Amino acid sequence: MKNKSDARYYKKAIIQIGLLFLGIIVVALIGLAILIYNGSSRLYLEGKNEIITQNLIKINNSLEGMTHLSWTLDYLEKHSDDIGSHHLEPKYLADDSEDVCYAAGHYGEFSDEQLDALPENEKFEVACVLYNNMIITMFEHGVFYDFNDCYLLDIGDENRGFIFYENGFVPHDNTYYSLGSVWGYADDEHPALRKYSSGESDGIEFEIVKNIRFDGKSYYIGYLPIPARDGTLKYAIALSYEWSDFEKTLKSNVNNSLIIGTGLGLITACLLMLFVYSIVVKPLGIVSTSVRDYTDNKDSNKVTDTLAAVRSRNEVGQLAKDISTMTEEIDRYTREITALATERERVAAELELASKIQMSMLPREFPEESCYSLFATMTPAKEVGGDFYDFFMIDEKHLGIVIADVSGKGIPAALFMAVSKMRIRNSAGPHISPAKTLALANSALVADNENEMFVTVWYGILNLNTGHLRAANAGHEYPMIRTAGGDFEILKDKHSMVLGALPNLKTFDYELTLSKGDSLFVYTDGAPEATDGNGEMFGTDRLAEALNKDPGAEPSALIDSVKTSISEFVGDADQFDDLTMLCIRYDGKN
Repeated sequence: MKNKSDARYYKKAIIQIGLLFLGIIVVALIGLAILIYNGSSRLYLEGKNEIITQNLIKINNSLEGMTHLSWTLDYLEKHSDDIGSHHLEPKYLADDSEDVCYAAGHYGEFSDEQLDALPENEKFEVACVLYNNMIITMFEHGVFYDFNDCYLLDIGDENRGFIFYENGFVPHDNTYYSLGSVWGYADDEHPALRKYSSGESDGIEFEIVKNIRFDGKSYYIGYLPIPARDGTLKYAIALSYEWSDFEKTLKSNVNNSLIIGTGLGLITACLLMLFVYSIVVKPLGIVSTSVRDYTDNKDSNKVTDTLAAVRSRNEVGQLAKDISTMTEEIDRYTREITALATERERVAAELELASKIQMSMLPREFPEESCYSLFATMTPAKEVGGDFYDFFMIDEKHLGIVIADVSGKGIPAALFMAVSKMRIRNSAGPHISPAKTLALANSALVADNENEMFVTVWYGILNLNTGHLRAANAGHEYPMIRTAGGDFEILKDKHSMVLGALPNLKTFDYELTLSKGDSLFVYTDGAPEATDGNGEMFGTDRLAEALNKDPGAEPSALIDSVKTSISEFVGDADQFDDLTMLCIRYDGKN
């Protein structure tokens, strides 16, 4: 199934690449054909522009050299139909005809004003003779310069044109227009002429016009305006060259070029398909197959062997090498991750066991005595912590109470916590004061403290018969004390240096007496230094507020109230430090 799928993939890829190359080639050929067509047309027209311009100037010079040109044009404008019908009579063509009036045979002796004063029949004969002279001049230029047609156009309001020379074309209606024939034209037939009538131009203009009136062909025409006697542009000389044959030939050449180019494009596309298939598609197929195999089997050795068949010295070959290296790295990384996961599971199991061991070291059974009520909790920031609390009977009437906070967190703090707890309890005795107990514990801790850790401790001894409390504070938080019927307040007791930092620690005792209903609350810095998401600490004021919501409540309820207040204050922020609290209420000896 995989081989058939790969074959379909290869076939589809080859077809897509072939169509892409063919499309690119066809688009390029069409663009090239357009460029050739436009370029050839532009070159042809630029050449014709030069020729037409030169011929127009020569014809204009010839006409300007003729006698009474403006007078003849003005007369033709008004009598074009009559002159067109009679100017070819023999008497108007002979140089020395006696059948015409004197003025027609000797027009050079007359001025325009004198011709205007002649009788109408004599002016007509003069106009026919002058008109024929213009025709002969146009004919001579046509024979010599080989243009298709020459026109003299009336570009005035009536839009009438006069043919002075035309090369014997036959119009659609098979009517032959001989020399001197006259016809009218519409504005949309000659857009260039509108520039003269609108005043946009007074120089040579060019245009391509399809001659629907006569032969249906397209002609390239150049115009040169001729000023009338009053200086206005009323007439224009027009020379035309047939455009249709050139355009047909040009299109034929372009079409042939497209056909040949498309054929060459197909051949090129096939060669390119084979080339791209050999250096891109087939190697990519091998790479794709190897990636799928690796996804299924996770065998980098098999991938390396498969990709060794890719010998392309291009980006595909480099991709094959990179994928081979990547799969080897993935296998190595997977092995490392697996080993790490196994190790993490082992460490997690050991931490869980350590946490259970640590919690087992703390008293979890709280005595229900008639003379006092006591409750304590320890919540580590990590799996294990450095805080601890302890309480124990020193003798029948004295209760020892400890709360401590080891520097640091995690396993090292937990180990130092266990040692500190043992040292303090071993140093305690019926006749040993709290200050002396802490001094003895400090000496033992300093002797074995290679890691230079330390612990803050509050230790008190409560006489259960009298309520007398003797205590010492080694760098720990101030306790909070409540007199029966009142609120909790901070007891700013006297501090000494922390345990484990210096030898020969000087410690201090202080004493106070608890009356019936009085309570003592001790804690680690995890309570006042609990921090919310904005970096603000809980503080001792909020701690006192939490205790004083119901100051006469049981110790367990008081600790729960503090925990709830801290949790609400911190919100989603992580617990920064271990949190340990102990509360005792003295109820008096019955």
